[in-house]
Amino acid sequence: MKRIYLLLALSLGFSAVVVAQDRLSKDFQPIKTELVAWDQIRGAWLANSMDSMMRGKQIPDRTFPENFTPTEMYKVVPNRYRDFISDYALKQRIASGQENVNAREWERLNQVVQVANCKPTSGRSYGDPHLVSFDGESYSFQTVGEFVLAGSTNSDFLIQTRQKAVSENFSLNMAVAMNIGGDRVGIYVDDNPANCGGAMSRSNSPVIINSVSVEIENGTTYFLSRGGTIARSGSNYTITWPTGEKLVAGVSQQGNGNGFINCTVEVYPCVNSYYGLLGNANGRGSDDFDVNGMRTPPMLAFSTFGNQSANRGTNIAEKEYLAFLARDFGRQHRITQEASLFDYCGGRNTLSFTDERFPMVHVTLDDLSPNQQSTARQNCRDRGVSEIEMRGCIFDQAYIALPPSPRPTISDPTVNYVPKPLDRAIVNANPKPTPQPLPMTVKPIQGTKGDAPKPSIRPDLLEEPSGKKPSKEQVPVTNEPSKEVEAVPSTKPTQVVNEEKEPAAKPVIISKPAPEKPTTKPSIQIEQKPKPETSIPSAPTPVAPKPKVISSPTIKGGK
Repeated sequence: MKRIYLLLALSLGFSAVVVAQDRLSKDFQPIKTELVAWDQIRGAWLANSMDSMMRGKQIPDRTFPENFTPTEMYKVVPNRYRDFISDYALKQRIASGQENVNAREWERLNQVVQVANCKPTSGRSYGDPHLVSFDGESYSFQTVGEFVLAGSTNSDFLIQTRQKAVSENFSLNMAVAMNIGGDRVGIYVDDNPANCGGAMSRSNSPVIINSVSVEIENGTTYFLSRGGTIARSGSNYTITWPTGEKLVAGVSQQGNGNGFINCTVEVYPCVNSYYGLLGNANGRGSDDFDVNGMRTPPMLAFSTFGNQSANRGTNIAEKEYLAFLARDFGRQHRITQEASLFDYCGGRNTLSFTDERFPMVHVTLDDLSPNQQSTARQNCRDRGVSEIEMRGCIFDQAYIALPPSPRPTISDPTVNYVPKPLDRAIVNANPKPTPQPLPMTVKPIQGTKGDAPKPSIRPDLLEEPSGKKPSKEQVPVTNEPSKEVEAVPSTKPTQVVNEEKEPAAKPVIISKPAPEKPTTKPSIQIEQKPKPETSIPSAPTPVAPKPKVISSPTIKGGK
């Protein structure tokens, strides 16, 4: 009898899902009709991509020469179409919330359509390192460990950074890991998980996508399965989320031979709610450093870097403030192993990179001589460093000889862009990688849209998409409109162009190690945490992977 009831419940649940999905398709049809009326090729792709994003699925291959994300393509849709879509999507979101049917799906779509009319703001983590919040507050953050740099409570946007010691008192960003709409991407200048298995498995690429090492050639764009893109220009990697956010990761091997990463992040505060080291992007800098919902004491409610009010404080008070940031504020944004987006070599986990005793001594600009400050300031000005980042640049120049690094310009490729008519679909996709057996399946990130997760908790993991794209053949492309153009079919077109613009993907299959879970939280048992190493460890002996859903299996290097 119990089995009968169980089968009946499963049947009813499945039927409810089918009904909800059928209704979603029906309700979405007016948006698809508008987009296809605008452009039968680009519009059909955008409609299918929006539908896939709503359902948490992979988007189809691009059928046009532009390397746009869904949000970028939506920005070039003429206003007369966008106005209807925005109003219609908003009404559907409100109705779905009231009826509790497809509410999450319509919330996901609104993440895309609202960005078109939203002004972005940016924050930065640079140097050794110094941070500028989304609301313009600047501070020095000399710590060691893995932290949430920025995350959203209602979309698949999450960035984590790894700060590693280069001396007793200074650290650098050595790695950054991201959830990009459901794809897990990491950039490593040290402890690259692709190099865990020894010389035979070593990769020169710093980029790891869903636990696969991928070589992205200079001047090319790599397409992620859930709609994001990674564009490389020299040593800069510009990552664009399908919902519009961006990260410019500047990879450098300069500065006393130390590799490090400068991270510049752009977000849309009118669409999402944010948290992390870069603040909440609410337009008020006074609450950027609140700890666990408690306001920062008045004597600490100012920034030591880039804020003239800091000059009124004594050197001792400034060091106490730096200690507060490293200890209390930093502890709030340290990640747990379950929340980690990083890949690790066998036997290592987030605790391997944690040291809450760091730095041994907090230093400030007042510890430098006037001549040291003057020389460093001139070097920074000559390189175009802005005044808001001047104090951080002087600090880096004088103490560890880091070269000045002006804030990069984050460009929007859709500004004043008018797409040319196409008479046929053009497959614009990644080259098909060489098939290689996986040591075990690494499952990417489940979406968190509609939820409000705690800052230290990342989404659960789902089954990894293959990410394989068809190979390409060149075909001629004309700019004349076609007399007969059909919407993009469900099967993938065979025509392709612009092969020279595609990245060459060289996969090296790796997997994540099983975490060594501590019996207590890192923020409580400080004395139990190992001090992170300052050099790359020798390659460990590969360990047989232990498949788990949330925790990460042992990495095996291989190419």
